[in-house]
Amino acid sequence: MLSNLLQTVGFNPSEQSVLLHLLKRGATTATLISKVARLKRPTVYAILESLIARDLVVKQRRKDTTYFAALSPEMISKVLTKRAEREFDDIKTSAHLLETQLEDIAFKSNQDFGVFDIRSMDSIDTVYASLESALGGGDYCS
Repeated sequence: MLSNLLQTVGFNPSEQSVLLHLLKRGATTATLISKVARLKRPTVYAILESLIARDLVVKQRRKDTTYFAALSPEMISKVLTKRAEREFDDIKTSAHLLETQLEDIAFKSNQDFGVFDIRSMDSIDTVYASLESALGGGDYCS
């Protein structure tokens, strides 16, 4: 279940392994993570940099050693939620802009049958009834 939840919020299996290791053990080195997670060190460094870029992991240098630590579970949740909210807002904005642009190119003619404003299935039934009446009945769809 944990793996599925982590995947749902955007973590691949290797990222999951690294993040969970950091949460279980606290601040540690990339070398130790690579041994425990059985991942190559360059892969671990790439994952850690990705997690740092996503604001989920912090890096600290002590003496000649670099340590990595995950944020608290509460902070991870807040960061992920905030990111999802921003992405949703971006999608809403794009959808609105798309609607505006599509309106500009949508076929606009009131020839023959008038302009029908279809916003629900009830409206579609009204359009079909109007068309049938205007065409004098008959089966024009077959």
